[in-house]
Amino acid sequence: MTRKKLPEFRNEKEFVEFVETHSLADYWDEFEPVEDVQIQTHHQAKKRISLQVYPSASRKLLSSVVYPARRLFNAG
Repeated sequence: MTRKKLPEFRNEKEFVEFVETHSLADYWDEFEPVEDVQIQTHHQAKKRISLQVYPSASRKLLSSVVYPARRLFNAG
């Protein structure tokens, strides 16, 4: 089976668009093994907000949103 040749990309956006619309299996032989890969993550800034709610609503808000979110984000 003849493999396709990977095109040249002018920027990262072109590469991402290509990867999203093509199977990389068709271009597998074009890739080279790499070592010492470093992945950069971009963290979103957090913003503190305050809400004024009635006491009965605050219990419901805490139990249905805040406490589960804390468990989710503090799990890892």
